[in-house]
Amino acid sequence: MSSSSDTLQHTLNAPIFTSPGLGFVFEHCQQPRTQLPECVNTDHALCIVQSHPGQTRITVNRQQQRQVARPGEIWLLPAQQITQSQWDGHLDYFRLLIRPQWLRELANDVTGVQQYALDLQLQVLDPLLFQIALALNTELTGSTQPDFLYVESLSHTLGRHLLRRYASCSPDLQWQYSKGEFQDAIAYIHDHLQDPIRLADLARVVHMSPNYFAEQFKQTMGISPYRYVTQCRIQTAQRLLRHRHLAISEVAHQVGISNPSQFSRLFRQWTGISPRTYRANL
Repeated sequence: MSSSSDTLQHTLNAPIFTSPGLGFVFEHCQQPRTQLPECVNTDHALCIVQSHPGQTRITVNRQQQRQVARPGEIWLLPAQQITQSQWDGHLDYFRLLIRPQWLRELANDVTGVQQYALDLQLQVLDPLLFQIALALNTELTGSTQPDFLYVESLSHTLGRHLLRRYASCSPDLQWQYSKGEFQDAIAYIHDHLQDPIRLADLARVVHMSPNYFAEQFKQTMGISPYRYVTQCRIQTAQRLLRHRHLAISEVAHQVGISNPSQFSRLFRQWTGISPRTYRANL
């Protein structure tokens, strides 16, 4: 007689973490041995395997594939596919349910393409997608106040990578801006360092969509908006640390980082030393 842990489920457990509102739903899921009924997915589904669930069977448009899933591999199921799946052991994975409209807008913003088609991918090892998923999970679950500019930057990188590597249409950008055309956005960054800054705020200043702004800013300035904002925060913090009457937590607050431990981590990443050591060496 099978134990309860060997019982074959026919529905998914609720994800242990869900974050909507990014153009996709990001979920961290842990599922027991499961067989799912046939369904049609309305969103693109990107699954990134964390554990080894043993034998996996997936049917796409009624054509069955038998696989042994490996940690780190991705499964990309484009929208409107008829799918059915089963796995024989415990499965730990990240799942991104990507709205086709969000990816379509991204494709149009950064490439000028009105239509695209994602290709079915099973058991692909993609280190970049794996690292993006880990970074999203860490930022969204490891902080009570996630850095949404960082999350949006990761989201843009993920969407861009999917279009470049797994879509049938991905032409190069057709327009190049000058650095002067981003001066209003740069001024906004310096004027609002103490505040949370989002891609939509910066894009609005220069009358672009967020996705298009992120792409063109990096193309023109040679650095992503997130890294530019972080660089400005750290450089300003270095100046403020010269004022010894300011507590390090106050310096962090004045450059828009409310969590002192996050401030110390970022400061060390950019300078190689902690804020306390930097101040002591002045």
